[in-house]
Amino acid sequence: MKISFIACLLVLASFYSSKSADLIFNPTSLIIDLDSLHVKNNNIIQKKLKATSPFQGKRIFCSVDGTAKFIVTIKGNNVLIVNDRTKVTGLFKKDKLFTDDPGEIEYRRYSHEYFGKYYAIGTDYFSVLNAENGEYRYYTLCK
Repeated sequence: MKISFIACLLVLASFYSSKSADLIFNPTSLIIDLDSLHVKNNNIIQKKLKATSPFQGKRIFCSVDGTAKFIVTIKGNNVLIVNDRTKVTGLFKKDKLFTDDPGEIEYRRYSHEYFGKYYAIGTDYFSVLNAENGEYRYYTLCK
């Protein structure tokens, strides 16, 4: 039994040529090396999620005639849309905006496929879907 253990250590020592002398005389160094190797691999696997929003910060969008105004604030993937009457929160998932707007929830319930486009936000525009005719109302940056 002791001979096979020593043989295993010698085989493993050949894989770690830089520390072969240390492994023959100190078998605990092999255990420490394997543990640190495991920790290094876990750090490599972790990934950071990128923000998929068109811009970061706060922008104000106005209608062409200037009667309606939307304040859009984006931090990371979180969105806050404020109108004079409503306050809507949302989240970007895979380049699509999902919000807690009751109109959007109703739209999701009755549509067979939902593409996350009740609100559309770009770098210089903001639009809201008009459920009556299926067209968008466009708003541009206020000047």
